[in-house]
Amino acid sequence: MSIPKRAEKERFQTWQQITRRINRESLNTKQAASIWESLFLDEQNVADLLEHVREHASQPFIYPMFAFAAYTGARRSEIIRSQVDDFDFEQRLVRIREKKRKKDLASSTRFVPLNQHLVSIMQDWFDEHPGGKYTISIGEWIELVVPKPPNPDLAHNAFKNPLKNSKWSVVRGFHVLRHSFGANLARSGRISSGVIGKWMGHSTEDMRELYQHLFPQDGPMLIDVLGYSDKQSA
Repeated sequence: MSIPKRAEKERFQTWQQITRRINRESLNTKQAASIWESLFLDEQNVADLLEHVREHASQPFIYPMFAFAAYTGARRSEIIRSQVDDFDFEQRLVRIREKKRKKDLASSTRFVPLNQHLVSIMQDWFDEHPGGKYTISIGEWIELVVPKPPNPDLAHNAFKNPLKNSKWSVVRGFHVLRHSFGANLARSGRISSGVIGKWMGHSTEDMRELYQHLFPQDGPMLIDVLGYSDKQSA
């Protein structure tokens, strides 16, 4: 019995590209769902989303969680594991606590430079932080004696709730902000795929290549090496 091969995942697409495709193919909500999985948010999208979350978050820890993912590419699990002492505002670096990226280690870490906007957001958050060692603490929210980070289910709900009943409800989870971080770095044309991979904790070339098609120099500038028109006009 042969096992059907799975289809290759959609490449990352902008909001505009996905919307045009849905309209062109007259897709219903269920049909469009898999395409929204390939969404990445451009810089303006990210800024607008963060502003929406800032205005609609029901708890103070939610906005910093979104900003953490958007400005560092951290995974949800990495945000949950993060500790206050991982942030070095003087050096403008944050340590990301990974899990088993290196096979010979139980855990590992990587460092990501702190964007100036994230510095401001996290400093404001730490000024009202309810206590404890974890960066994202829900102690005050559910009246815990010892503050602790949200579990995956609570983190998922914290993501979905401020987006409910808005255009942003198609954004599936923190992984969209992670991939948007990588995609926007790639699209800038200023950061190499190696550096992007290092900041995001990608351990294989295949993962780095996720963003390769978004490099500006990989499109028209490269295909123009073909000089057919020059030869025809000679």
